[in-house]
Amino acid sequence: MPVHEGTGEYSTSQLGRNDLFNLSGMVSVVTGGGTGIGLMIAQGLSANGAKVYIVGRRQEVLEKAVKEHEGVGQMIALVGDTTDKESIQSLVKDLSEKESYIDLLVNNAGVAGDMLDENMDTKNFGSVYDALWNQTFETTSQILTTNVLGYYYTAVGFLPLLHKSTSANTGYSAQILNVTSNASFGKMPMNNCIYSASKAASTHLSKMLATLLADSKIRSNVLAPGLYPSEMTAGDSNENNQSNLGKDQFGMEIPAGRAGTTPEMAATAVFMASKANTYMNGSVVMTDGGVLLKMPSVF
Repeated sequence: MPVHEGTGEYSTSQLGRNDLFNLSGMVSVVTGGGTGIGLMIAQGLSANGAKVYIVGRRQEVLEKAVKEHEGVGQMIALVGDTTDKESIQSLVKDLSEKESYIDLLVNNAGVAGDMLDENMDTKNFGSVYDALWNQTFETTSQILTTNVLGYYYTAVGFLPLLHKSTSANTGYSAQILNVTSNASFGKMPMNNCIYSASKAASTHLSKMLATLLADSKIRSNVLAPGLYPSEMTAGDSNENNQSNLGKDQFGMEIPAGRAGTTPEMAATAVFMASKANTYMNGSVVMTDGGVLLKMPSVF
């Protein structure tokens, strides 16, 4: 669907789903794309015609994802570690040999760390102190390295390929899409304080990148999910690399009464990736079933 700058002159026939959300010709990269939310996003992109490179550390998981979930658009496995700068450089080099540009980078690979002590009593100072202090330095460092530094260096590493998307005049507007969390905005920690702080950091990182890259015509937006079934929330994936969550696993009040689904995540990602949505930049799209309506937040 061509974009007519500065005009509302479109016929109704140009506004059908096949025009608005057809991702044919898009070249995309999804980190953490073998399972969970990353796989949901990769499925949505591939189902609507995009070529999707899914990145992860476990080759067998990636290959299984490709075998089970490749759609109309090609899905390709790439082994890499986004917590290691040299590995990121290797990924960029590998992609550069395969593609002259990419249109979309989805930063999704993340970790949650250990839950705060579920028996913590916020009215008891000693209980709060112990729960906070007992978080190990190694675990919290891993959270920050994966969820913040990993996003930063992956985004920066892929900038040259994203910039080439603009000059290639593909019709897509080059975009970094950082998958963070509704935990970015909650005043009560989800999982633990450092996890929530890391998500707030990656959310704000996205906004700063949007500002810094505006003149380079590279956009940066945030997709902030709530509770979706993944290895982070539900444990190991099934034989199809997918997860399930029962109501007894929520641990929080969700106005929607359930966890999010694959179609809901895929639809959100396709909307944000599509040519119909190139006017969005520096924004946050939340899909959390209304969780933040039930807790103090800054959203």
